[in-house]
Parts: sequence; C-alpha cells; structure tokens
Amino acid sequence: MTELPPTSLAQSPLLVLAVSLSGGILFSNYFEVQSLSALIALTALSVCLAGLSLFLRQRRVVVVVSCVAVAFFFAGTALWGVKTRAVTAKRISHLYDLAIITAADPVELTGTIEGQPEPAPQSFYLTLRAESIRFGGTERSVSGSVLLLAHLPTSGLHTEYDQLELRHGARIRVMTALDRDEGYRNPGVMPFTEYLERNGYDATGVIKSPLLVERLDDDRIFLPLAWLYQWRERLQDKFAQLFSPETAGVLNAALLGNQYNISGAAGERFRAGGTFHVLVISGFQIAFIGGLVLVLVRYFTKHRVLQFLFAAVLLWSYTIAVSDIVKVAHHGSRTSSTAAFVAATNPRLAIISVGRTSIFGHPNKEVVERWRASGANLMTTGERGTITIETDGRSLSLRTFVNR
Repeated sequence: MTELPPTSLAQSPLLVLAVSLSGGILFSNYFEVQSLSALIALTALSVCLAGLSLFLRQRRVVVVVSCVAVAFFFAGTALWGVKTRAVTAKRISHLYDLAIITAADPVELTGTIEGQPEPAPQSFYLTLRAESIRFGGTERSVSGSVLLLAHLPTSGLHTEYDQLELRHGARIRVMTALDRDEGYRNPGVMPFTEYLERNGYDATGVIKSPLLVERLDDDRIFLPLAWLYQWRERLQDKFAQLFSPETAGVLNAALLGNQYNISGAAGERFRAGGTFHVLVISGFQIAFIGGLVLVLVRYFTKHRVLQFLFAAVLLWSYTIAVSDIVKVAHHGSRTSSTAAFVAATNPRLAIISVGRTSIFGHPNKEVVERWRASGANLMTTGERGTITIETDGRSLSLRTFVNR
C-alpha cells in the first residue's frame, strides 16, 4: 500500500494565515499595543516581511512561509491596536461615560464638518468631527464624531443656514447639548449607545438656531472626496426638483444612502410590504456592488446598454430577494446567529424551535434581542406550539397551534 506524502503547513496556507492573524490579535489584546508609533512600526514591518516573502519565493519554502506568518501576526497586532486605540481618554463617549459631560448641559463644540449636510423633512443633519469642547468655563481637546440635527420650520432659516456655507471641510463652533442617554426604547430595539457606536457617532445634538453657529476657516481636505460629496448633494437637489418629496426621499435612500429624507408614510408602506430593507441598505454599498457587477459583466458583453440593464436587474434583485422567513439555527443558542448573518438575511419572521423550558438556556437572550433589533417578528415553538408555514410560490400562510 502506497503511503501518502506527509502534509506540511505550506500546503495549508489559509490555516497558516488564520492562525498567525489570530495570534497577533490575542497578543495585542493581552499586551495592549496602542502606541501610534508602535502601530505604524508593526504595519511597516508586516509589509516589509510580505515583500521579503515575494523576493524569496523561489528559495526555501520554510523561510517564505515563516515571513508571511510573521507578517500576518504583526498585521493582527496592528489591527487590534487600531481598533482598541479608538476609545481614548479624549473621546466624547468616554467623557460622557465618566459623567464629565452630562445630558442637557450646554456645551460649545468646535470641529470640522464631514460630508455635505443630509437633507431631511424640514431639517438637515450634519456630522461634526470634534476638535475641542467648552463647558463649565473650561475648554479641552476632544475627539469623536457628533450627529447634529438642525430644524428648518421656515424658509428664512434655510437662507440663514445657506449663508453659513456649511459644507465638507468647513470648521464651525456651535452651541448645543449633547445626548447619549438611553431613555425609554421599545422592547427588542438595540440600546441607543449601541446604535451610535454602530454608526460611528459618540453623541447627538440639536442646533436650535443658526445664530448659535459660528463659521470658522476651512480645514484641509482631499479634493476628489469633496467633489464626490458635492456631486451627491447636487443629485439629491435634482431629485427634489424632478420628483415628489416621497419619491425623492426613496431615491435618496436607495441610491445615495440618505435614510433621513424618507417620509413617515413612505416608510410605513415599505414596512407593510416587507421591503423596507431596500431603503436601509447603504447607498454607497449598493454603488460598490453595482460597480463590481459592471466590471464582471464586461467580460460577457461589450454592449453598454446590456451591461447597465444586467447590473440594474441583479442589484435590485439582491436588495429585494432577501429572506422572508428564517428558521434560527441550533434552538437559538449563543453561537447560532451572528450579527453578520442576521443583517444579511434580514427576514420578516424568525422562528426558533425550542421547548418551553430548556436546561441549556435556549434561546440565548442576546440572540433573541439581536433578531428583534433587526426588525424581525420572532416566534418560538415553546410559546406557539407547532408552527406551520405553507406557500404557493407567491404568498405565505402561517398557522400556530397556540394563537396569541
């Protein structure tokens, strides 16, 4: 009987990379590598080792594998360090958690506007990258992003805000009150602080009057990015001119990622039809997927009209053809439903097969909250008994043993 050749790590490259990257993350987690200079050095070292492995690819395999493994180890260390370094003593969220900044207290916030103002019904939103904050007669340097809302009940206020020239890269000083409190939220809705963190904000605030905004100088910006923001703003203005407010709001959300301008009536109709996820998917994400599809389609046809039609159909099919019903895996255990899986399926109904009482603690509380936070209607067999779903390919019918 012929013996199989011995295996080596070089024959399992993905395993080597995964173990090395995980090892770097664990090392950084325990030794807290957060110095900026150290992170830059680790990143540069990982790149140099990766380049060295390419130079030695015709030499000894063991040396090449070792260089790549060490490079990924350092990369994992640097990535985790960058992630944990984001929460520093200067972050607004950190100051808020320490009660140094409290809700409803007026503060003077100085920072740079990121992106163009996002229009909303009789209002607009600004994202401000904070530089300093003054409160209680003292000023301190801070970091983090704040989402600011300005109401526009009259056209006169709109004109006053236009005169301030609020745009990407503009520095302003504004009087506001920051909000990060939980307050009351409906059962199943994610905590307010988690919502802020997922969207990259440290706090929110309201601009009560343009008189409370002082326009400063402009910060240095990357011009192509500013042009992109201006083009996006002009496109939103064009939608507002050509279409009704409801239609323009839907186009802004689905194509440009501005979810603030959707009217309440339009949002409710999409929810009733089970297609609200079309609106909440990021417009930049859709644009990226569409661009990728266009690149791939070019290999099959040179006809530009066919390329566009194929990409458009595939893109909208993707956004609409998301699961209506999900049977939650492993009785809703802690490892059954990751946040990425919940976000990808985005169902209207999630069903957990589990007894009324479980010695294993199923379903896991975090998993239940995760599904409910996604907007899904959650049912368990422990509460409803046998759950039967029938479909003719066009519609669904649902019956439960216990009606509630």
